[in-house]
Amino acid sequence: MKKLSILNLTITAVFSVCCIMYGCTGGSDIAALEKGFNNPPSSARSGVYWYFMDGNFSREAVTKDL
Repeated sequence: MKKLSILNLTITAVFSVCCIMYGCTGGSDIAALEKGFNNPPSSARSGVYWYFMDGNFSREAVTKDL
């Protein structure tokens, strides 16, 4: 039980420090974050990976899926 309370205390301390550090950031950091979220760079955009098993696909099926 003692190990669990030390772990809880450690997690609470780390979380508190992170909250304090986040609260000390200026408004410009949040504006930059919002700008980056609204228009992410191409390296951060989502992508698609298609995996066809045994070549089991056709042009019609791909068109239908899209």
